Amino acid sequence: MYSLMIKDNYNIEVKKAFIVYIRSKSKLIEIEIKDEIYNDLQIILNEIINIIQKGYFPKRTKYKSRCRDCTYRNICIK
Repeated sequence: MYSLMIKDNYNIEVKKAFIVYIRSKSKLIEIEIKDEIYNDLQIILNEIINIIQKGYFPKRTKYKSRCRDCTYRNICIK
């Protein structure tokens, strides 16, 4: 998402990004930013917009352990 914001705000093509895992002795991973990433991101952003504008909530997962940290666990459609 940061690469999309940089691309939109500064009109600069972002070709790579980095993730730093602090708990793993600051392990640094380089990620190549491809068009597929932007396509996937657009799908995710559209889903977020649906939640906000239409009040649509995603369906519950069949794995209860995933629900412990879920933001929607108290209002989930069961």
